[in-house]
Amino acid sequence: MLLNVTKFDLIKGLSGAFDLVSPQLVGHHKQVAYISTRIANQLEFDISEQLTIAMSGLVHDAGALHKTSKDLLKLLNFESNDPHHAEVGFKLLGIFPVFTDIAKIVRYHHLHWDEGRGEESNGEEVPIASHIIHLADRIAVLIKKEGLLSNVKEITEKIKPLTGKKFHPLLVEAFLNLAEKESFWLDLVFSRSPMLFMEDNILLEEVPLDINEIVDLTNVFSQIIDFQSRFTVTHSSGVAASAQKIAELSGFTKEDQLLITISGFLHDLGKLAVPKEILEAPRKLTLNEINIVKSHSYFTYQILKKIPAFKKINQWASYHHEKINGEGYPFHLTGNEMDLGSKIIGVADVFTAITEDRPYRKSLSEKESLKILKNMAKDNSLDSSTVNVMEQHFNEINEFRHLAQEKAAVRYSFFYTQLSNPIL
Repeated sequence: MLLNVTKFDLIKGLSGAFDLVSPQLVGHHKQVAYISTRIANQLEFDISEQLTIAMSGLVHDAGALHKTSKDLLKLLNFESNDPHHAEVGFKLLGIFPVFTDIAKIVRYHHLHWDEGRGEESNGEEVPIASHIIHLADRIAVLIKKEGLLSNVKEITEKIKPLTGKKFHPLLVEAFLNLAEKESFWLDLVFSRSPMLFMEDNILLEEVPLDINEIVDLTNVFSQIIDFQSRFTVTHSSGVAASAQKIAELSGFTKEDQLLITISGFLHDLGKLAVPKEILEAPRKLTLNEINIVKSHSYFTYQILKKIPAFKKINQWASYHHEKINGEGYPFHLTGNEMDLGSKIIGVADVFTAITEDRPYRKSLSEKESLKILKNMAKDNSLDSSTVNVMEQHFNEINEFRHLAQEKAAVRYSFFYTQLSNPIL
């Protein structure tokens, strides 16, 4: 089954979620991807190499998304040299084979060239692409939208003295040639050209992913979302598995079962906009904090809307807090305005949340869980037919959820223990 979406399309669309983490990060990943690709293009790298570099730029800070806004600001300081978040990104992305090449590039994107000693690290060859991302990242943090062209000299004079020290000389030379063109800077800041350049120049060989590849890729992003907090490390995996099993029991086709699995993986994509301290608050949230949390499904909708092939997935994922009675959020849809897939994700989300530990309470028993689900169906918050499926097949669905979350927990444990300085 094809959805007419490529790996680049998916990474480009989903990396937009990184903009939610902090105002300072808005556009940063796209700028790094663009600068990197232009440098690689200038040096006549082949199309497949340019494509890998572009995708690496789009996710290069995946290992920093757990940080506070204050710590993120430090990363955006030109002098910052934090290889730890690059190692976190490597471990996180490297869990899945689909990201192996990108993970290695991300791992070394803060390594200095150091007069050639940066060609390897710990006996391992360092990809030249890592040094391209490093240079592009440091250029991007120097860009000022106001007075952009007047800022170019300041940027180039900051980079040039570090040639051979921080940055590979050949890459700096390529950048300085690009820097002479006003269009390079104006495209970077004032138009969609960064994405259009990459789309026009590096996607000639891209072919659509099949449905199983999309499942694997979106599973990567679910881990990036969930690993923000130790209390949510398996949540999306649980929702995806629960929804898949409910869909199967509800008569969904094999293809739609996979689509609903993807929807489960991505339903909380917008939670990257919710600060970690709110996610882990060991108390009732304030009204303002509740409103921040309530924005997440809206952001999920807006991110997935940029991937046209995901129209059905977007509806199923983004409507998971809507209610049959129209009193949900963020769109206040009624049951008549949602199809069954959206209703299943809604039930799966509640079911998973109440059967896993949270900072403010322990997981609930089968009896307690079913009581909550049935009460929510009774007051038209949840779809009653889907809750009936849950009640009739509780143990089967719960076991399927539990196994999926155990696998996610093993991935998290591996990720966590591999780090010399645990992040959570």
